[in-house]
Amino acid sequence: TANNNWTHPGQSAIIKINQVDVGFIGMLHPNLLENYRLPPTAVCDVNLNTICNIGVLNKYELVSKYPATSRDTTYIMDESVVVGDVLTILNREKPALCSQIKLCGYFKNESSTEINVSFRMTYQDTDSSLEMEQVNQIHKTFSETVINKLPCRFP
Repeated sequence: TANNNWTHPGQSAIIKINQVDVGFIGMLHPNLLENYRLPPTAVCDVNLNTICNIGVLNKYELVSKYPATSRDTTYIMDESVVVGDVLTILNREKPALCSQIKLCGYFKNESSTEINVSFRMTYQDTDSSLEMEQVNQIHKTFSETVINKLPCRFP
């Protein structure tokens, strides 16, 4: 709750970045609304000097001028295997050139206890174009990490 007498005590908050107070946001106090005949009004105050001094604005990711490429991998597994566990392994073992992992397919055959789960991995380098053979080898090794850690297989 913001610590002032002109915001609503139950509808205001202090804005913090890295444990540093940089501002507040909230609704104006009902007494203030009544005294000045205002409709419900929100206010926000952010100290940009404080934000700049704690270095938040200095962090950014370089956008690559080189094209990205993607590869899909499908795993066949028993429905008892949690799909989130697959994603956890992929995120933990993600190679540096893999910029994104997305679940892109899920199929359950009614007559089986197996499911097919597909993920799309995007690869990109900020320093150069990736060669197809390089991406294929990285993707093969990366995809196999799940096979080595969970009871699943490739189609």
